[in-house]
This record gives sequence, C-alpha cells and structure tokens, in this order.
Amino acid sequence: MSLRAVVGKSKEANTQAMLYAFENAPALVIDCANFANPHRFSAHIPLEKLHEVFVVEVELIYTLRDALKIARKHLKELNAKTLIVTTFTYVFNYQDKRENAEIFLHAWELLAELGKDFDVLVAIKKGGGQERFLRVCDGVKLLSSKK
Repeated sequence: MSLRAVVGKSKEANTQAMLYAFENAPALVIDCANFANPHRFSAHIPLEKLHEVFVVEVELIYTLRDALKIARKHLKELNAKTLIVTTFTYVFNYQDKRENAEIFLHAWELLAELGKDFDVLVAIKKGGGQERFLRVCDGVKLLSSKK
C-alpha cells in the first residue's frame, strides 16, 4: 500500500481527497478540516457510496494523533483499505511550537506506518507548514494554483 499526499489550496486538496475516498470505498476519513459533510457530495456520489465512507471528526492536535493511533483497528473493523486525512493546518493546539512540532512529527510517523498496510491519502494545504513531511510520502500530487 502507500502513503500519498495531495497538495494545493485547502478546498481543492480536501475535495480531491474526499472524491478519492468515495472512489475507493469503503474508506475511513479523519476529518480535521470540517470538510467531510456528506451533503457537500450527495449530488455527485451514489447514496450507497456515501454509506461506505466513515468519518471521524477531529478538531484538536492531540485528537488527530490519537485517532491515527487507533486507525488500524477501525480500518480493519470497517474492512476498509483506504484512509483519508483532510488538511490539518488549523487543528486546535496550545500554542507550544515545540510540542506541536513533536506531535505533527509523531502523526506523520503514524501515517507512514499505516501506509505500509493501507492506502493512505493526506490532503495538505500549500504553504500550511506540513510540506516538510512530504519526504515520507510515496507519492505527491500538486494541484494547480491557477484560478
């Protein structure tokens, strides 16, 4: 399997990641961007596919890390091979740069480990500070910045 990233403006990167989830359902989505509302996609995605994408909402940096720690268990329970993580540029934290950096590093270590057994796609906001971790990805898709 693999760990890949899609990089661009938040909306475009998250849209690409969510469409990938529906195309590769069943899938687990860790939604850090409050983006995975099924109504956003219901006009374009068959209802049965909507029911095969499971969403965990995450708003706190520590919850992201903890969700990744147990993602393997949930993926197995759902019989899913696809894990999507929406952009996590703006997850809540306690303004401790060193601690945040350590938690983000640990999150990427967990993502890399999950990528050994599952198809993992992470949406990255261009210029959002996570690009430095792209080196651990097996593949990166850069979205056009044109309007």
